[in-house]
Amino acid sequence: MNALRIDRDNAQILRDLAMLQIQMRDIPGFVDTRYRLLQLRSNNRNNWISFAIAHHLDGNYELAVQILTAYESTLDEIPPSEAYEHSELLAYKALVLAEGQQQQAALDLLDHQQEKLKDKLGTTHTKAQLLLQLNRPQEAETLYRKLLVLNPDDYRVHEGLHLCLGVKPLSEGQTWQQQQQQGANNSSSSNGSSSSSSLWSPHSGKKRRLL
Repeated sequence: MNALRIDRDNAQILRDLAMLQIQMRDIPGFVDTRYRLLQLRSNNRNNWISFAIAHHLDGNYELAVQILTAYESTLDEIPPSEAYEHSELLAYKALVLAEGQQQQAALDLLDHQQEKLKDKLGTTHTKAQLLLQLNRPQEAETLYRKLLVLNPDDYRVHEGLHLCLGVKPLSEGQTWQQQQQQGANNSSSSNGSSSSSSLWSPHSGKKRRLL
């Protein structure tokens, strides 16, 4: 702080201060420092994104989205070397919208920017989650089944598909993976002498026999 009294516009000191503030969870102070850095160097991409992140952490979702939109308006054309980074920026913007309870806006963003989004698998997963939150389980189920074909071992996909089909876990807050483990433990303890046991099938929502 003494260094700032001597040189208030020293970018390196301000970056160090911002790092200290985020480590100490001083979010309001972090917001102020990132704003000062943006004022000093508004042509720096990191300053724009860090300022948006600061407001995101402070719970100002709408303002964070506005900052990201303002930054996008300064871009003329995205060079191929920065295409993936811009894709991640768009995905982050959709995340902020969703956390700000603007699921439809987030879904629209992913649809409109589909060609610029490089992580197709992650985008599909996010769209399925958004559709589920928007109470559109049939559309979400279609996407989850596509994801299930690509990665049948992803328990998050099974959880999403269960929610689409109205299959509830054994207890509130329990994940599909925990449900499977508990089912296996219960079966082995109660039917130790039996030659078979029952578990939930993630594909049909019905019990199947495991030899």
